[in-house]
Amino acid sequence: MANNIGLYGGTGNTVTNNLLQDTVTRGGGINIGNRYNPTPLAGTTTISGNTLVRTGQFDPGWDYGVGAIWFWPQNQSQDGTVNISDNQIDDSPYEAFQFQNSAPPVGSAVNTAGSSGNTVTNVNLTDNTVNGVGTYVLQDQAPGSVSISGLVASNVGVAGVMDCGSGLDITQGSGNSGWSTTTCGMPSGWPLIAYPSTTTFEQATVGTATPVQKITVMNSGSAPSTLGTISASSGFTVTNDPSQPCGSSLDATSPTDSGNWCQVDVSFTAPASGITTGTLTVPSDQPGSPTVLQLVGSTGGTNVITPPTLSPTALSFGDEAVGSSTTAQTVTLANPGASAITIGSIATNNSSYTQTNTCGSTLAAGASCAIAVTFAPTAGGAQSATLAVTNSGTSTPIGATLSGTGVTPTTNLAAGAALTASSSTSGFPPSNANDGNTSSYWESVDGTFPQWLQADLGSTRRWARSRWTCRRPPPGPPGPRH
Repeated sequence: MANNIGLYGGTGNTVTNNLLQDTVTRGGGINIGNRYNPTPLAGTTTISGNTLVRTGQFDPGWDYGVGAIWFWPQNQSQDGTVNISDNQIDDSPYEAFQFQNSAPPVGSAVNTAGSSGNTVTNVNLTDNTVNGVGTYVLQDQAPGSVSISGLVASNVGVAGVMDCGSGLDITQGSGNSGWSTTTCGMPSGWPLIAYPSTTTFEQATVGTATPVQKITVMNSGSAPSTLGTISASSGFTVTNDPSQPCGSSLDATSPTDSGNWCQVDVSFTAPASGITTGTLTVPSDQPGSPTVLQLVGSTGGTNVITPPTLSPTALSFGDEAVGSSTTAQTVTLANPGASAITIGSIATNNSSYTQTNTCGSTLAAGASCAIAVTFAPTAGGAQSATLAVTNSGTSTPIGATLSGTGVTPTTNLAAGAALTASSSTSGFPPSNANDGNTSSYWESVDGTFPQWLQADLGSTRRWARSRWTCRRPPPGPPGPRH
């Protein structure tokens, strides 16, 4: 009942390289806001390199979904710089980015405008990828400003932008694609909400049905939804819950009406010893139909479910020239469980990274296989990705993060590197030499030799050439300036 990660004020926050999955309810994947009467957001907030999978969920009090990345200046306007770059948003049930001004009172019409009140400004979205949203790439419900470049979207449910005149000024740079359409208002049809996403039946006896567990189905749209027959795969039995049964339809969502949700009872009868995996399927006339949930059953007190693992969970490829390829690095996929698992897919979400593997479609109990990953950059600059493995042992893919830097003749390897020097004078530290500001510089102590400046590039790098700019110092005490 909250956000995967929440930033409620503060200075210089950083959220980088996280895997966020499956928000439960009433929250987003990452919430950025002046909330709970905070010290206001200030300095530069950095949100970079994160992967958000099925994040952001429906809020029944507001009657609409919350975004994977969600801005809410609840207590006061937000004007601190927020840089959001190189994030991957996959299968968001609702919108990818949400700018919200205020929440509507319970029972009122949805707040689609929010054209007055607190603002959100100085937000920069750069090189983010969106693959799958139930509604919009950007939901505009707050006045303010945002600059967007390199935002690539696919599998968009309703439209690129929901805009009902809130006053959010969107400045588009280069590289945007897949979200050019605009509409106003929330859609009448929404994906069904069904939970829990995975139901586990442990210590079952072969041939005997387990006690039932309840699964809830909810219509989160503003129009009635038609339901088909809810079914379960072999080994699992589904019946209607007597107190709130699922019929042929669900009412539209309303804060005062309980007819928009229903429940089914599911039990497991083990056909044999070991682990059985299956699905519960809920067909409907809503977007994303059918809704599919995972069912897992196991027998015996010691036969517990052990998910597969990846090792290591992060690979760093360092610098590689554009047009060439690194030596392969290996990730090991292991199945420590007592039963075989099925491998659905093994893939990366960035074409600069490729993989080959020895895993096949099934991995036996106690077995492992190798996944070889190479980095062949097609453009300069830092490039991150995720290696994802879908399998029958976990309800969501397991993954490893991948990082590397594409190098061209103009790539500045020293930008952002840690600098040290033989000496420095007060106010002119070594870090001035690569801070991106041409008006600042490093100054060594006059009369001390040798004088040197060193950049720690983190690993062995190929040296092509260096260029030094020496400026004549302004009038004042003498001293070398570089």
